[in-house]
This record gives sequence, structure tokens and C-alpha cells, in this order.
Amino acid sequence: MIWRWKDGTGWVETDLFGSAVGMPVIIACNGPSLREMPVEKFCGPGRLVLGVNGVYPRLRPDIWLGMDKPAGFPRALFREPFPKLLRGNHHAEPLHDGCMARDGRRTCFVDVDPKADFYGTAEKSVMRWMNNSFSIALHVAMWMGSREIYFAGVDLHHTAGDYADGPPLTDAARAINAQLHTELLTFLRAVATRAPRIGLTLTSCSPRSLLNDFLPFEPIASALTRMACGMH
Repeated sequence: MIWRWKDGTGWVETDLFGSAVGMPVIIACNGPSLREMPVEKFCGPGRLVLGVNGVYPRLRPDIWLGMDKPAGFPRALFREPFPKLLRGNHHAEPLHDGCMARDGRRTCFVDVDPKADFYGTAEKSVMRWMNNSFSIALHVAMWMGSREIYFAGVDLHHTAGDYADGPPLTDAARAINAQLHTELLTFLRAVATRAPRIGLTLTSCSPRSLLNDFLPFEPIASALTRMACGMH
């Protein structure tokens, strides 16, 4: 479930559940390939763009998601009008202006649990916590009702650099990231195997992504054209 804080009322459910039924979702991450993509064309009719972690401000998504403490993200992000999904236990963390995260502009909070069912998409489902934002983004997209999900800027290797934007990683941080990439590839292979049985389609839009070894690839420009025409 995803919650927001309402003064005078307390915690209330958001209206995000089921809001992407019948709609493709683009999960956009900050991999180096994002530099080569027309991010200014990502948002538009016929799709929902879910931006993860460091994609902002290069991309202003329909919804942003980040599971790290909010103070680690740009101050300007929390002034934006789009929903920002944070980890549930970070609701009392301070934002840059000193207020608690729950009092920020359109900040919402995701229930997570390492024992949750990743494929649980009922209204009251809790998202499976796997120590990263990407898997939460995928679970949220499915919980919102999408069964057609595209990955942009999801490279899962460091060959072309660490990120589209941001300082280079230290050797130690790069090693941790490489381990995460390995874990995500194993996880996503399992999801891709199960996907046809649950009516889910997954497509990579990053030309040099390691996802392309087991997922279909479509250039993002082609995917955006189809979505705009309702051909999905």
C-alpha cells in the first residue's frame, strides 16, 4: 500500500492503486544510456513514466520513486508537483527545509517488507523489500495495474560509466553496485520467466543493457511513438 499524511486526519491511502490499468509504464533509471534518450518526450498521452532515484532533474517524471533517505536527493525535487514515493519508515526524516518528509509536497510512503509477495497486487498488498529502489518501482507499477512495462536507462553494468548524471562512484561503491546488478539480473530473469503466465510483458529500451540477453529490445523512440498512437 502507499500512504500520504493528511493534516487533521492522519495517514490516508493514496489513489494510486489501479491507476495504470491498461496503460504502459516506463520505468526510467539513471543508467548511462539515459543520456542518449529523448527524455523530454517521455511523458505524454498513453503512458505513465515512473522515474527512479537520480533521473531527476534530467527527467521530470509523472511519478518519482526513491527508497533512500530524502535528504540525499535534490532540494528542488521536493518542490515539484508530481507525487514522490518514499520508503514508509522515512516519513519522519527531515527534508532540506527542515520539515518532516511526510509534510512535503505530494510525498507518499510505500509499505515495504522483505517477506512480502513480490507478485502481490491486491489493494492492501505490501511491496517486497529487496534492498533497492528498482524492484520496488517494478512492484509498484504492477500494483498500479500496468501489465506492459518498459525499462529505460536500465543498463546494469558500468562499461559506459556509472550514471547518466551524478559524480563517479568510488571503487568500493562501484563494487557494491556491481553486486546489485548481478542480483537484479538474476531476479529479473526469474520475473521474465514467470511474466507470460501472469499476463505481464517486459521490454528493454536501453540498447546496451544486459537485460537484452533475455528480454525483447525496442528503441525508446519507437515505443514512445506506439504509445502516443495508442498502439500498445
